[in-house]
Amino acid sequence: MKNTGQNQESPKKKQAGEYLKNADRLLKAAEFEAALEDVERCLELDPGNFYAHAYKERIIALRSKQQQAAHPAPAVTPAPSVTHPAPAVTPAPTAAPAPPPAVPAPPAPASAPPVQKAPAPTATPAAAAPAKSAAPAPPAEKPADRHAPAKQPEHGAPLTQEESRKKFLDEKRRTEEELRKQSEEARRRAEEELRRRAQELEAMHNTESLERRKALDGEKRKREEAERRRPAEAERARLETEALHKSEETARKKLEEEIEARGAGQKKASEEADALRAAEADGKARAKEQKLHDYLIEAKDLVAKKNFAEAVIPLLKITTIEKGHAEAQQMLTGIREIQERSWEERLKEAEAVPRESSIAVYRNALAIAWSVGTPDASVADILGGLRSKLGITDAEHAAAELEAKKKAYATAVSESSSSGTSAADAEPMLAQLRKELGITEDNARK
Repeated sequence: MKNTGQNQESPKKKQAGEYLKNADRLLKAAEFEAALEDVERCLELDPGNFYAHAYKERIIALRSKQQQAAHPAPAVTPAPSVTHPAPAVTPAPTAAPAPPPAVPAPPAPASAPPVQKAPAPTATPAAAAPAKSAAPAPPAEKPADRHAPAKQPEHGAPLTQEESRKKFLDEKRRTEEELRKQSEEARRRAEEELRRRAQELEAMHNTESLERRKALDGEKRKREEAERRRPAEAERARLETEALHKSEETARKKLEEEIEARGAGQKKASEEADALRAAEADGKARAKEQKLHDYLIEAKDLVAKKNFAEAVIPLLKITTIEKGHAEAQQMLTGIREIQERSWEERLKEAEAVPRESSIAVYRNALAIAWSVGTPDASVADILGGLRSKLGITDAEHAAAELEAKKKAYATAVSESSSSGTSAADAEPMLAQLRKELGITEDNARK
């Protein structure tokens, strides 16, 4: 099928059609100039419009006919005849008398009725007499010469009024005949163009009808094919529905059986869960006791080796797992007493040490103090005395103390990792240590 948009007229063609309709109305009203202007406008918008070309030729022919009818050639009044003989003139054999010039008359309106021409008055003998007397007397004729040639009759004499009128009517008839022939020729061409256009439109219509018929036949075949397939599709849909119902019924029965089996096994599962939770609680308690025992053995071994700084770590783990563990608290107190005595001895040795060495000694003392936890009042007094003797400023003290806290926390983290403690188990102990050290998690990681 052709695109339906091609059959729709464009806005220009619609406007051209309006101009052509208006021209037809003006043509019927005999307003040829206005009709010709609308036809020209139509051709500007649609140059290939053969109707507009036919209208244009018809309007031009009718306008020319109107102008010929409105401007007839005036009748020529012949000169009064003269009685005296004119000298004989031998005319040329091929020369023809020229018609009198036509004087254009003022244009008359198309609707004005034709003016009846009055017949020219016929000269009476009485009227002709004065004209004859008024004419000059001819010269006296000479005696005829016997040997002179005979005079020829006149051929250039003026036409009479009746002959001029007859000649004008003949010219008018010839002009009208030519206009009629031109109009008929224009009409014939227009009719031929109309027939040709009608044949083209009919052929186009036949082509479109054939394409439309093909399309309708195709749609009909599709409908028939769909009608033929419909019973098979309905049967297939019915079978699929039945299969779906069967599968749903089977699934429902299976679900009911599973629910019954699950209800029967829920009691057993609950009992098993209770036994599992009891076993897990017992296992955790045993694992806790085992860890406390292992940490205590490790701390005793380190104390025996006089590695007091490292011995503090397993003791802190014990106090984190079980707060108030008596043996661990006793060992931490003994380690602090031993460290306090060691610090006093080191303070005595650091009195004559240079400035850089003083800061290093103070930094080392802080590291040892913070490695066993937050210093108590006695340790704080010892550190204060050492700071005063070494001349440590507030900024140096703050930097050294932060460094000692970070070092103590890093040592605890390292010991926790090396001992095989999981991150989840070690996190509570590390959080408690950060709280005692007074540092945040971000500062501890720096």
